Amino acid sequence: MKEKLIPTFYSTDDYEGGILLPILVVLMMFTIITLYVLEDYRTRREVLVNTKDFYLAKSLENITWEEIKEEKIVKNKTVTYNLGEVDVIWHEKNKEVELNTSLKNNYKRTTKKSFIKKG
Repeated sequence: MKEKLIPTFYSTDDYEGGILLPILVVLMMFTIITLYVLEDYRTRREVLVNTKDFYLAKSLENITWEEIKEEKIVKNKTVTYNLGEVDVIWHEKNKEVELNTSLKNNYKRTTKKSFIKKG
């Protein structure tokens, strides 16, 4: 009959050290990795929200700009949408329109565009 091999774990130099230091090192590594993952998640979430807000505000500005080009808005006015408001400010001498967009989640954006009035 074949003899069964049984794995045994032992130290050849009779080391009798404590287990506290290795556990502290593992705990510290786990903490650092957790902090890194949480910070990365927070940063990615912030970028996602800012990107979404930017494109929503840009869409509201484009809708308002189309109304200005169709001459539905010809003076200073606040246009209200379900996502926020766009303040239209005319600068006649500079031939510019300033669009101040503010979303309901407090995201704000300002755009200046040149215009040429018809007739």
